[in-house]
This record gives sequence, structure tokens and C-alpha cells, in this order.
Amino acid sequence: MSQLSLLEKAENYVTELFQNTNTAGLYYHSFSHTLSIVEASRIAAESVKLSEKETEVLVLAAWFHDVGYLSTRVEHEAKSIEMTQNALKPNYIDLIEPVTTCIAATKVGEIPKSNLAAILKDVDTAFGSAYNYVQTSNSYRKELSVLEKKIYSDSDWYSMCVAFLEKVTFYSEYGIERFTPLVKKNLEIYLAREECVK
Repeated sequence: MSQLSLLEKAENYVTELFQNTNTAGLYYHSFSHTLSIVEASRIAAESVKLSEKETEVLVLAAWFHDVGYLSTRVEHEAKSIEMTQNALKPNYIDLIEPVTTCIAATKVGEIPKSNLAAILKDVDTAFGSAYNYVQTSNSYRKELSVLEKKIYSDSDWYSMCVAFLEKVTFYSEYGIERFTPLVKKNLEIYLAREECVK
């Protein structure tokens, strides 16, 4: 029987974390979200022709980037980094810094400190801005209401969504080229819905 690769081990580890944790209320930051970011990271890695080692770092970070949400909503990126460090010790010490640099970049307002971090931040941002925006924003709104008791009126939520889409920034050449047009299109669609929320 062949040994599992590191990425296979990471998949099994993170899958078990989600399966063994109460994820009620994680309507946006769900296991499905993690799977989407992993797949988007693999696609990005292939598209920009990352090396095998770079791909490993990026996809590892994708697997671990939101595990912090399983125990906290406050500074969850820091918790994700802590959990990643613990998972990679002692056999993969050399991967801790590049992987956690990528995870740190997913924090709102954080400027990526490496090219790989920029790609992960961009695919994570794109999940909530470039694709099924109405669906993902509604999922996030529901998550906030259930887990943080933050309730927004339709008009307030609409204004927040427009402001968010107007400020979305991508940092990698891949993200800028692939996702910016999709976000602009979503903004146009969302602005056209204004009459529905007045």
C-alpha cells in the first residue's frame, strides 16, 4: 500500500476536523467553501504554472485557511495558523512559514507578502465576490445572524454589499485578470436590483 502524500494527509485531517466539529451556523465558511478554495487553488496553480513545491504550499494553505472558524470567530486567521503549525510539526517544519504566510493574507485588509499568498487571497476573495454573489452574500448574512446575532435590514445589507463589491481588490496577476471582470459584472447586476430593496 502506497504512502499518502502530504496533500492527501491534509485533506483527511481537515475533513475529519469538519466532520468532528459542530459546524451549525457556518453557512458561508463551511466545508464546501474549503473544498471550493482548494479546487480554485489547484486551477490557479496549473494556470500560472506553479512548481510542484509551490502548488503544494498553495493547496496546503487552502485546506487550512479557515479551520480557525471551527473554534473561534475572533482572529480566526491566527487560530488557523496555530492549527496549521501544530499539524505540520515536526515533520514539515520547512513548510510552516510559506503556508502560514498564505493563510495570514486571507485576513480582511491584509496585503499579501508573497506571490502564493496573493493567489490564495484572490481565490478566497473571488469565492465571495466573483461568482454566485447573491447566494454567497445571503449565506454570509445568515451566518452573521446566527453566530454573531448581527441582523441587517434589506436596505442596509444591500448598501454593504454594494460597498464591498466596489472595494474588492485582487493582488495577483492571475486574480486581476480572471476575477476583476466577474466582480464588475456582479456589481452591475446588484445595482440593477436596487428597486427590489427600497
